[in-house]
Order: sequence, then structure tokens, then C-alpha cells
Amino acid sequence: MAKYKGVTRVITVYISKGPGQRYAIDLSPDPAEVVVGDKVQWLVQNAPPGVKVTVGNFRRLDPAPEILLRRDKAPLVKARTFNPRSSSQLVHATRKPDVGFHKYDILFDGNVVLDPEIEVRGPRGF
Repeated sequence: MAKYKGVTRVITVYISKGPGQRYAIDLSPDPAEVVVGDKVQWLVQNAPPGVKVTVGNFRRLDPAPEILLRRDKAPLVKARTFNPRSSSQLVHATRKPDVGFHKYDILFDGNVVLDPEIEVRGPRGF
């Protein structure tokens, strides 16, 4: 069996202005599914001027026993604040310890505005 080479999977975070100071946030795809070996790229579009958009606070919804026993285990992705004036994307290469369901936050200026899910699947035979 050939080894899976992985691809880049894009999660688009599209922000649109609503009435007043409200914003609507759409994700595509939602929920996201990736395979170990894929790179996940979050692409933020239409970030409000002057607002810091952060993707972070990853937490596993179905912890594996080795993660429950090792509290020092690093999160799937460390929080990253996007700078709308430069590249507004975050890329993460998945690895075997990431397999499972995760919830994460999208924050505006430190306030949670959305908490989507992502599933990282193991390759065949994993």
C-alpha cells in the first residue's frame, strides 16, 4: 500500500458585517475533516479593521488515554493572532497524536465569537 502524502485542506473563515457592530461568521467546510499528514490552512477573509482575529484554544473532545495521563501534552495548534495587513492564514501539519475530534475558538479581540469543530482522521491501517 502506498504511503499517504497528504494535501493542504483550507478552512475559510468568512466574516461579513451585519447591522450595527455585529458580524456574521461563516466557515467552509463546517465541520472540517482532515487526515493525518494533511496540512490545515485557516484563511481569514474580510477581517474587521482594527480587530484582532485569533484561532486557538484547541481542546480535544475525545481524549485518548495517553493524553489523559499526560497533562503536559501540547494542544493541536497554539493560539495565533492574524494580522489583517499581512498574511491572514495559519497552517498546521497534522500528526498522529492529533487523531480525534477537536473544538477550537475563533476570537475577536480576545472574545470568543465561534467555536467550530474539526476531525482529524488516521490514514488507512492506522
